[in-house]
This record gives sequence, structure tokens and C-alpha cells, in this order.
Amino acid sequence: VACEELFEAHNRDVYLDRSQIPTEGWRLGMCLEFATTFNQRGHPQARSVVWDPIPLVLGMPGVRSGAQGTGSGADQRVFNTATLSKIKKLLGHLSDPNEREQREVAVVTAIDFQGVTAAKDSDAADRDIDYVAFVLDRLGDNMTEAASCLKDFVKMLLLLMIAKMLRGQHMLERCKALISWFKVLTETINPHSDNVATHFKDVSQQIHGHVDSALRDNLLFADKDLAQMLKDANQMLVEKKV
Repeated sequence: VACEELFEAHNRDVYLDRSQIPTEGWRLGMCLEFATTFNQRGHPQARSVVWDPIPLVLGMPGVRSGAQGTGSGADQRVFNTATLSKIKKLLGHLSDPNEREQREVAVVTAIDFQGVTAAKDSDAADRDIDYVAFVLDRLGDNMTEAASCLKDFVKMLLLLMIAKMLRGQHMLERCKALISWFKVLTETINPHSDNVATHFKDVSQQIHGHVDSALRDNLLFADKDLAQMLKDANQMLVEKKV
């Protein structure tokens, strides 16, 4: 496995044992995520390999709507250098020793990559990368604990981004996860905190607009139970007043 950082440090590629290679769903040149261990000679070895680590925003041009897996069709795709640099930057924040603080930095950076930066680079390749989902997937299974690492202002930004994402998210499990995050963030945000109170009313109105659009336009919400999950979470936000 080729990895620039490990090659610079150890002057060799990373060894991947044949037993870890799946029978299908991979090809030469695809992007992997893995943990590193070292053998007795100090040579790097890949462990806990994720073969489809980069999620995509379904519904954008070039994204297969029926794709499955963590990356939603990212398997068998070669990403450009700029995209991989962004992913590495996010992983760097998530693996930083000051984990609690850097988790928040990772969330803000992912929102920037997916929102502001993507809008500026509308003609660029790989603009369908779901950087926010990539980070949320790596914050741990306990969403409440993960949310406790975020300042209220960041929670507000993330709520707005998730509301936008729900409009075009067509994978059921991903949609359920986003609603769960929406619920946790709504439960834990303090609309009276510094830097939030002056923006909360306007931003919450934007959020409600995106939620209404999602409920109306996203076919997944034809499922009454799923739609009710989102409505209940959105109602909690409505009841939060400055």
C-alpha cells in the first residue's frame, strides 16, 4: 500500500497481508484507510483496513444512486490530490492528541470543505465528497458525548449543514444517522450562549426551511416513521427560543 507519510518515515511501502484482501470490491489505485502496526524489523503493516472510506453526496452528477457501502459508490474511484489532502487534514485533526478540541476543528473544517469551498470550486473534480459525514462517522458511537466537545456556535452551524444534507440524502441508514445527529444537537445546544443568541433566530428559520424541503422533496420521507423522526427533532428546535 502506497502512503507518502509512511514512505518518508520508513523508506518503504506498507505491507498488506493477502488474508486482508476481500474477494471483490477493490482494485489497484483505490483509496484505503488503515491503522498501522510495525513488525519486529520496524516495517509498517496495514491493519483494520477500510476499503470504501470516503462517502459521497448522492444525487450529484456522476454519483451512482444505487451504490452501497460506506463511500456510497466511492469504491473503484480514484480521487484527485486536492481531495486526498483534505481527507488527510481531517484525519490529522481527528487523531490529534488534543482530541476534544480538534474534533471541533475537524467538524468546522468539514463544513467549510463541503459548503463554502465546494461552492467556490463548483467546477472542480470530486465536489461530491461528503466531508461532513466522513467526520461524523469518526466521532464515535456516542453522539451525545461527541456533541459535548462542540461549542454551541459550531452545533448551530452543524445543524444547518445537516438540514441541507437531508434534502439530498438518499441512503436510508445515512439519513437515519443524520436525523439522530440533528436530534442530539438540538437537545444539547444552548441558544442563549455567546455568539449564538444573535444568530439563532435567523439560522433556525433557515434550518426549518431546509427540513420542510427535505420532508417534501426527499422520497425517503415518504416513510411516515422516518418523517416523524425528523419532524419531532425539528419541533424541539422550534421550541428552543432566544
